[in-house]
Amino acid sequence: MKKTVVTESEYKKIMVRINELTSGDPDELPDELLAELDKLTNLANNYENDHGWLSLTNHEKADGRTP
Repeated sequence: MKKTVVTESEYKKIMVRINELTSGDPDELPDELLAELDKLTNLANNYENDHGWLSLTNHEKADGRTP
């Protein structure tokens, strides 16, 4: 069964954890933490897609300018 993010609070917790995992040297991240990062990133992306959010990259491509 696929876990999904249901609330904004869950999403915010996931984003905090993603920030923690990406704050250091990516070459130093053990495989189990890389796997966790991959899962969390997928959950965050699914939440954003389900709620109609655009990533910064998609926003830039959509209107040709940066925020």
